[in-house]
Parts: sequence; C-alpha cells; structure tokens
Amino acid sequence: MQEIDFEEEWAERFEARRELMRKDYEIVLRNVEEAGIENFEIINRTWQEVDIPDIARRYDLVITSTVIWMFKDIWEQLQRMEQASKGCCCLVTGSGGWDGEGEKLWHEVLGDLNRPDYQEYPLIYNLLYSKGRLPNVRMITYTSERSVDNMMTMKRIFFDKYTEVTPDVERIIEEHVLENSDGGICRNEGRAAVIWWDAC
Repeated sequence: MQEIDFEEEWAERFEARRELMRKDYEIVLRNVEEAGIENFEIINRTWQEVDIPDIARRYDLVITSTVIWMFKDIWEQLQRMEQASKGCCCLVTGSGGWDGEGEKLWHEVLGDLNRPDYQEYPLIYNLLYSKGRLPNVRMITYTSERSVDNMMTMKRIFFDKYTEVTPDVERIIEEHVLENSDGGICRNEGRAAVIWWDAC
C-alpha cells in the first residue's frame, strides 16, 4: 500500500491556488480602481483559511469564485459566505462542459472510464433553491491564463480524485499542457455562471 503525505499534497494544492490568488488580486485591484470603487476589502487567502466569526455580517456583498469539485461540503462553504454577509452573496462557477482537449486528456489518462458529465452552476443553483434561497444567474464568457506549472498542478489535483497520479500520468499531463500552451502560458476560453442571492 502506498503511503500518502496528505500535508505535502494539500500544501501543493494551496500553493497552486495562491499563485492564482496573487494574479486574481492584481486583476481585482485594477478593476475596482477603474470602476472607482473605494469601499471594499479583499481577503487574499483560501476560503478555508478564513475565520468566519472574525468577519461575521461585516460585508454588504461577499463574492467568491469556487471550483465545486474540490469541496465535499459545498453547502457548508455557501453558508460561510452567508455568515460573512449582511446583504448579498455572489459566486462565480463553471457552466461549460468538456472541451475537446479536456476530453482527449481524460481518455489518455483514464482510457474508457466514463468522465463526469455535469455542469457546476445548476448544482449550485438547485442546492440554493432547495435551501430556500432565490438565486439569480447571469452567464458570462471569460478567458483564463495560467502558468504551465500551475496548469500541471491543477490537472494533477483533478486526476488525483480518479486515479493514482503515477509518473506515466504525470508525463501525459505534462505533454498535454505543454502542447496547449504558448510562451509558458495556458489560455482557456469558457463560460461561467455568476450566481447571486440574498444572505439569510
């Protein structure tokens, strides 16, 4: 039986997210400056690191970008948003299916195993609705940019949910990411759902 160092594994996951957070932070600062918004605060930490009692009911609007496949307890995370808000909550999550390259990589790594086929936003919408919330949804298009290293880490984290990430799997991921990068950057266009609702 292979021994797994969970502390090291989670440290790698959070470091990958921190790289994205630094880039997101710069983009948000630029956007709020352009919009002339002055009354805001960015909590530049992973959501799991935030001590909710310290920020309970502090904000008129709480916004987060959430990748739901990373959470086993997504309802708990939504409730944490509501606890921090005295007004509205807003979540941005994926709405698209698999692109051709994602499907190709899935089959290269896992063969004929059926891939998960769901869109995140209906799950969030339905969960909120089932809990008595009346969510609103707006669809947007976006372009994301990640470094090659960050994209490889993200792919390893994803495939780790379905199989052991062996050196062969690492090689397949690396080849795929490098093939789909330009100048050390991976760009992806997609659609996302912006979901907002009144905090309870």
